[in-house]
Amino acid sequence: MPSVYEKQLMQLNRQHSHLKDTPQEAELFQAMREGHEAEEKLAHLRKTGGAEDEKIQQAMEHGREAEGQLIAIHADVALKTAGTFKRAVPERFVEDLLPAAVNGLLDAIRKYNPTKGASFPSYAFYRTRGNVIDYLRQGGVMRLGRAHLKKL
Repeated sequence: MPSVYEKQLMQLNRQHSHLKDTPQEAELFQAMREGHEAEEKLAHLRKTGGAEDEKIQQAMEHGREAEGQLIAIHADVALKTAGTFKRAVPERFVEDLLPAAVNGLLDAIRKYNPTKGASFPSYAFYRTRGNVIDYLRQGGVMRLGRAHLKKL
């Protein structure tokens, strides 16, 4: 039975999945990158004592909104990745698989570079899967063995 968190992610994904592989998705990635650049500028201004600019604040806010929409669009990657590991881990770790997968998805969204040639879904899959594996390693679950993990 899906958790409340899983249900919310599934609902968000259903509402936004039509934006996959569209110009709007590319615009969201661009807005998110501009938001991160604005955050860096703001941090530099604060460090040097410069005046904050309203345009920087707006770019940061727009970037955060774009990031949220990108998570909603690609939530299925996190859901599938977490689901893949559910059968292979002890029950006490199952609840934390989805947040670990979503953190991996967020990391993929922030680090994705379309000029490198990889499609976002394949890039996100590997980043999300890697983040879940890292979480499991930190929790001491990795007694499963490499051969078993390669099957996942």
